[in-house]
Amino acid sequence: MNTTTTTITAFRLVLSLFLVALLVIPATGQDTEFQQYSAVRFTSAPGYSNSVHTAGTLESIIMEIKLLENIPVQTPNLSRVQWNDFADRLEEALDTDHRGLNHAALRLVIAYGDHFKLDEDAVFDVMRIYRNDYSERARRMAVVALAEMNSNWAIRFLERSSRFEKSKTVKQTILAVLAAQKRDARVL
Repeated sequence: MNTTTTTITAFRLVLSLFLVALLVIPATGQDTEFQQYSAVRFTSAPGYSNSVHTAGTLESIIMEIKLLENIPVQTPNLSRVQWNDFADRLEEALDTDHRGLNHAALRLVIAYGDHFKLDEDAVFDVMRIYRNDYSERARRMAVVALAEMNSNWAIRFLERSSRFEKSKTVKQTILAVLAAQKRDARVL
């Protein structure tokens, strides 16, 4: 693939995500007050690892990530076809080497992951982000996104990874995800 084709493909992918975002984000009904609160919360935190809840529950970690990353909390009313199209665009975004697209896609998987099913390749792409990204925040988002994907393979991967994780906050996120998975398995 030459550079012109790559550039055109990247442009089409960015345009697709932008158009999907125009459809999804306004439908969430977020007001500017929430966005301002989120921005203040993000800038006032001295470091992401310092702002993590000590309780370490998956719910608190997800809410913290949603607040700090300005992830929409409300869900738009989309048809099954629209959710499937949205999932297709997310899979394309996760498959790129562009960190910005990867991180934006992770945020959207966390926000809306229970409304669609991503393919196995997308699970591997999120695992790649978890393993290779230098940002602790992105790695934590990848862990939460893996939990939202409801992949047994991803959960087993996190179980193995937790033993070797060097970052305290990423490990705390993994353990919270695993604890929630075990709790949910007992409920079923």
